Amino acid sequence: NTNTNTNTAFALKERVPLFYMDGLKLANGKEPRYFNELDLWQEWDRQNPSQSPPPSDINNPSPPQQQRPPTKLVELLELYGTALNLDDSNSNNNNNAALEMVANLTLMPVAETVQVGKELLKTSIPPNYNFKQMYLMGGPPSTATSTTNNNN
Repeated sequence: NTNTNTNTAFALKERVPLFYMDGLKLANGKEPRYFNELDLWQEWDRQNPSQSPPPSDINNPSPPQQQRPPTKLVELLELYGTALNLDDSNSNNNNNAALEMVANLTLMPVAETVQVGKELLKTSIPPNYNFKQMYLMGGPPSTATSTTNNNN
């Protein structure tokens, strides 16, 4: 029994859940997939204010069904892995349909992470990425070489 629990925990490790609701679309026509269920609910509530729960209930994990549609869940690697599995010799049409489907999706960052990132950008010295510097990787990590481009 302990082995079963270990296998289950191992199977869940490194899996990335994405939350969505059928029919929810952004202004650009893309279907959002959220890393955080609360962000999904907030977007649905923003688009459907007349059907949203009162603001005090926004964190309610189980709102009545007539208010919000059911939250659905898909795993990131399964979602994109299906579309990118070009070795499947059964049917190229299945891959084309899957590629078209994921092309219409957009991954939405966690709202709190976006705020933290903006704050870090304001205070980060030196810049997070230096376009004038390139890292050449070869062999073990200890052999990384840094070169500087002085042309710019």
